Amino acid sequence: MSKFKVGDTAYIKDSGAGWIRVEIIRVSGSYYTIKQPDRMVAFGTAEHRLFTETEYDKVEPGTTYTAPWLH
Repeated sequence: MSKFKVGDTAYIKDSGAGWIRVEIIRVSGSYYTIKQPDRMVAFGTAEHRLFTETEYDKVEPGTTYTAPWLH
C-alpha cells in the first residue's frame, strides 16, 4: 500500500536547500511524481525519500538525512 495518494503534501530533504514541501501528482507503486506547489516542473522519486508532515516535525533542526539502504 502506498504511503501517499494523489493530492497529498509530502516533504523531501534537499542537500542544499533543506526541506522542500511537495505535492504528490501521480503514484505508481512506490514511485511518485511530485512537484513544488509554486513551480511548474515535476519530477519522480522513490517513496523512501518522502516524509509525512508527522515525520518531518520529528526531525531535529540540523539533522542530516541518511538513505535507508546505508544503515
